[in-house]
Amino acid sequence: MMGILDEYEIPVGMRPLVGYLANLKVEYPELYAEAVYDPDVIKPWVERWELFYNTNITTEYVKRRGWKLFHAVRELIQNSLDEQELVHGFNATFDVKIWLDDAGFHIRDYGRGVTLDAFRVGGTDKECWQRGYFGEGLKVAAGWFAMNGDLLYVIARGKIYKAVLFGDTVVIIIGKSTRHFEGTQVTIYGPDVKDAERIVESVTYQTFVKSHRLRPVAGVDIKTKECPHYRRCFILENPTDYLWVGDIFVNYITKVANKKAAFSYNTWYVDLEPNRIMVTDIDRLKNIIAHIWRPLGDDKYDLLLEKILDDRGTVVIKVKDVFEVDALSGVSGVPYDVAADIREKVAEAVKRRYGERLLRLMKKLNLIGFRICFQVIFS
Repeated sequence: MMGILDEYEIPVGMRPLVGYLANLKVEYPELYAEAVYDPDVIKPWVERWELFYNTNITTEYVKRRGWKLFHAVRELIQNSLDEQELVHGFNATFDVKIWLDDAGFHIRDYGRGVTLDAFRVGGTDKECWQRGYFGEGLKVAAGWFAMNGDLLYVIARGKIYKAVLFGDTVVIIIGKSTRHFEGTQVTIYGPDVKDAERIVESVTYQTFVKSHRLRPVAGVDIKTKECPHYRRCFILENPTDYLWVGDIFVNYITKVANKKAAFSYNTWYVDLEPNRIMVTDIDRLKNIIAHIWRPLGDDKYDLLLEKILDDRGTVVIKVKDVFEVDALSGVSGVPYDVAADIREKVAEAVKRRYGERLLRLMKKLNLIGFRICFQVIFS
């Protein structure tokens, strides 16, 4: 069996969980028939099925993640974006191809091509600037589609993988493909394919902006001590309250921070909970937002004020409920110079809009800078 395992590039640590489909045919013929079944439109892609791999992921494990179709599709797209950028650079994100045809819903990157190792549970070799780091996204997605009556195929390096259920366990069927190309193609065949195509629009920041013909009000490159690689973050004026992390939609900021945002953001270097819909550290998110705002010009701070006040200085949004006010006013974890710089810029914006008289009044009250602008003027 060693020869065939080498041929399929199966890592040594995964081999104890790999078996021959031929043995399954003898002992469990009905299970074998389910394992090798393919829709007519997919059959030309398959040269032969030979092996199966037990992921040890159960349907109960998948259910606990609480995913819906949106989350499963999002993970597949995220993996393709990471691979595309790893091989071709940060500007290659748009080169990931997504389409729908009679054979299903497809995602194609032009990376190295995955092996069975992509279905290993736990652990990840991704770089600090990449998106996925839980080591379970593809596996949980495979389980979700299998549970919901869809077939998930992955084709790469002349091999083809298919996710099925053996009882309540997610199993990967392994074979040779007739298709040979650069990178990896993921295909979903089943009842969810049309809905999958519809949700693509909001999954990635780039697709959302393109489909709605939007232009960001600002783009800022940031890096962190933990990951000294610059990634570009964006601010969108409309619609408001959306949060993308690493180009992937996470949630509405209202649900993440319990405060409505006056803008939408595509950020990097914000860690997510395993459910991928909440951040692990809200102060970290505020810190990143503060760093995005810090280098912006005066016109952007005026724009923030316009979101909160009308032309007469009347409060449009309750300031205490505005996410940016909280994020830019010196939260824990934000260096003092960042907070001070932002307070000064907001004070200047108030001065330009409402004149010296209001600023002198604030100074008389010994209330200076960002804290005053929002806690006194607008309270």
